[in-house]
Amino acid sequence: MKDFYFYICTPGWKPHSAGVRSLHQLCHEINERGYLAFIPQGTRNLKLKTPYLADGFAAYDLSQMKKIVVYPESVKGNIWQGDVVARWLLNVQPHFEVDKSDVFFAFEPQYKVLGKDCRQLWMPMVDEGIFYDSNLPRSGRCIYINKYKGRVAPDHVKGSTDLSKITRGDKAALAEIFRSSEYLILYEESMVGMEAAFCGCPTVYVLSDQLKKVPGAMVGEIHGSTTGFDKKSIAHARETIPLMLAGYQRLKKETPTMIDEFIRLCIERLG
Repeated sequence: MKDFYFYICTPGWKPHSAGVRSLHQLCHEINERGYLAFIPQGTRNLKLKTPYLADGFAAYDLSQMKKIVVYPESVKGNIWQGDVVARWLLNVQPHFEVDKSDVFFAFEPQYKVLGKDCRQLWMPMVDEGIFYDSNLPRSGRCIYINKYKGRVAPDHVKGSTDLSKITRGDKAALAEIFRSSEYLILYEESMVGMEAAFCGCPTVYVLSDQLKKVPGAMVGEIHGSTTGFDKKSIAHARETIPLMLAGYQRLKKETPTMIDEFIRLCIERLG
C-alpha cells in the first residue's frame, strides 16, 4: 500500500467544461496506474475511476498518509493543506502568490508561469466518435459565447447560429452544426474551436482585451483559425486544419508519458 494519495481539487463533472473534464480524467489516469486519487463530492462520470475522498477515508487510513493536492489555476493558496501542491494551469493564470515548493504544470505552453519550471500536462478532450468531418456542403456560420464578458458585434450575431446553449447539452447536435457551417466565431479560447476543426470547420477569432492573441500564437504557426473574415483568410484556415489535427494527434500520443512524468515529479517532492 502506498503511503500517499492524490486529491484533485475539482468541481463536479461538467461535460461542457474542458477544464473540469481534464481534472476528472487526471484522477482516472492516476488510479489506472495503481495509485490512489480522489475528488470532492459532486457529479461524476461513471465511466471514469474518480472515487470520492469520503470513500477513500472509509476504505483506507488516509489520515496516516501524505497528501498531494492538485489545484487548477483558479484556486489560490493551499486550502486542502497538501504536503505537496501541484498547480495545473488549465487556462491563462491569474496573478497569485505561490510557495516556492509548488510544482507547476500547464495544459498549453502559453499558460506557463514566467520564471517557473513548468512541464506540459495535456489531455485529449475531443470525442472523435462525435466530432468528425462528413464532407457535407457548407453554408452559414455559427458563434459561441461562454466566458467572454464584453461587447459582441451585432453583425457577428446576426445570421449566425448561437451555440452557447447547445454546448451544455447535445454534443451530437453541436457536431452536426460544425459539419455544415463555413466557420465558427469565437471571442475566447475554448475547446469548442478544436471540436469544430475535427468537423472541418475553421475558427475566426475576435481579439480583445480578453483575448489578445489567437490561441497558439505564442508557441508556433497558427493552423485552422484566423482573425480575418475575408474569404481568403477563412479558406486558408480551412486548408490548414489537417496540420492542426496532426498536432493534436501528436500530443495525444505523448499524453501517457506526460502523466507518468507528472506523477513522478509529485512523488519526488514528497521527499
